[in-house]
Amino acid sequence: MKLAAKEIQHIDEILTERRLDYIDLKYEILDHMANGIEALMVNEDLSFEEAFSKELKNWEQEFKPYSHFLFGYAQVGPKIVIKRCVNLIKQMYLKSIIGGLLIAFGLLCFFKLIPTGLYADGVNFIAGFVYTVSTLVALYFLYLATKFQTKSTCQYFLKVNGRTHWIALFLFNPFWEWSVKFYVVNSSFLDLFWPSTIIIMNFFMIKTFFDHKKTTNYQIV
Repeated sequence: MKLAAKEIQHIDEILTERRLDYIDLKYEILDHMANGIEALMVNEDLSFEEAFSKELKNWEQEFKPYSHFLFGYAQVGPKIVIKRCVNLIKQMYLKSIIGGLLIAFGLLCFFKLIPTGLYADGVNFIAGFVYTVSTLVALYFLYLATKFQTKSTCQYFLKVNGRTHWIALFLFNPFWEWSVKFYVVNSSFLDLFWPSTIIIMNFFMIKTFFDHKKTTNYQIV
């Protein structure tokens, strides 16, 4: 059994009333709810209204106001939305820290194995170029994310977490200490780790931006 278009539209309206206007998450929940309602109508011989009421109760906990310290207690929204954003933050930190550790360790090993005098300027230039370009692109995309009309959990994550990212870039910017040049060769582990972590974080932000762009293909009918 397939639900009629007006029944799908009714579910969509109820989700919007519960502040589920993030199109990627709404698309997922609507699909799950529609399948659950269809199963109830067939298996328990319920009307659409009865099945919808019963299915909605299964989701009510996920729609309740919720906040999390990782996303900021000031950000209160449906539990399922905040949890999705918190999961993105955990992924970003985990990947950035692991990536930063691996890059810093790899560079230290590389510098010990090969004489640095032959390529110091080149390596410093490449490192500074990657850091600068990835930072500028990430900041530009963070700015664009605040202007999009289509809302998604990725867009919400970028909009809120972008403020924290600006602070991180300011605090751990190697150019404060090293002026115009980005010195990588013969640096300490921490001097290599923090910029490397920021670079991975920049690329995570850029990927999340394009994940948001994909949501424009979603259609709720």
